Amino acid sequence: MSVNLAASLMMATILRQGTAAGGAIPDRLAYVAAHARMVSAGWYTWELATLSLVAVFATVLRSLDSPGTSGLRALSFLLLALGAIPDSINNLINAGILPDIAIEWASLPDGDPLRIVLAGEFARWDRFTVLLTGALANGFYAVAGWLLMVSAYRTPAYPRALCHLQWVLWTATSAMSAAAVIDSTPALIATVAVTMASFVIWSAATAWLWLGRE
Repeated sequence: MSVNLAASLMMATILRQGTAAGGAIPDRLAYVAAHARMVSAGWYTWELATLSLVAVFATVLRSLDSPGTSGLRALSFLLLALGAIPDSINNLINAGILPDIAIEWASLPDGDPLRIVLAGEFARWDRFTVLLTGALANGFYAVAGWLLMVSAYRTPAYPRALCHLQWVLWTATSAMSAAAVIDSTPALIATVAVTMASFVIWSAATAWLWLGRE
């Protein structure tokens, strides 16, 4: 939970201006070039958050031991693990490739034709990463989450309030995937915010009320 909170804070502060929320491509390139090390560190933090998500799912799914849900739980974890693959690729591209493009772009004088080429390359890589994490990874995460929620509802001892909170979490995750496909920046910003906030709350509450029970 703490890793995902740290990653969310990174996105809201250090990383935000380098993403689609930061405006036009030249503005984003200039920001990433000027803060390349911090941007890379932020995306490596997101990679830790991806690995943390896998660990959270494994722990929670293992704790939902109601009869008849073993197949659902196994499928949920499989889909979650599949989602982590494109998510990790996204993190590594944003940490290791886009900053290099931005630095090269910033090193060239205004009016240099290569600047236009590099800006186009940045835009293409950026769109690829949005599809990787926003559409593909979160599509897998959403389905995995819905299956986890079904298993949670079928576990009588699992707190009902935490089951209900998952409606918000997995609806937002599903909407994020759709927003990435249609390339809607406002929808992405909103759904990322709701998804990360509700995930941090749900995972913390689950650790406290469910996994930490006597």
